[in-house]
Amino acid sequence: MAHCFVLLTNQAHAESTIVIPPGKYEITANMSLPHIADILTGSKTIQVSCLHKQNAGELFPILQHPSFADCSLKEGFSNGQDSKNSMLYTFHLYCENTYAASGTAEFSVGQNNFSARLSIKMGAKNMTMTQHLDAKRITECQAQ
Repeated sequence: MAHCFVLLTNQAHAESTIVIPPGKYEITANMSLPHIADILTGSKTIQVSCLHKQNAGELFPILQHPSFADCSLKEGFSNGQDSKNSMLYTFHLYCENTYAASGTAEFSVGQNNFSARLSIKMGAKNMTMTQHLDAKRITECQAQ
């Protein structure tokens, strides 16, 4: 069975959309802040969402925080396939204030699951953080 995945970008610094096989997914997000004993370190969130075409940045809970209001994932590109036939994608994190943050997001999208890692370096601080996503397709989405 052939896998068909699409990555859509409009222009340089345009919002990037990733197409995931349609369905309802359980998405687990884990936060990692090296060298910081903070409440966010090791925090875990679980959400259930219907997905198909998504703004890649909307999948990461940390990017919904007000600190990243002027940041988005852009300029996505495909890196081919891994040994499990999952499609690999990379996006760059851009912020209007270039001193705010920078980073990359890497996705691995399979037929019934996806995983992603967002690595962020805060510009004004000597701090890095990583948010990991693991998602599995649990069912079809109900028509509204």
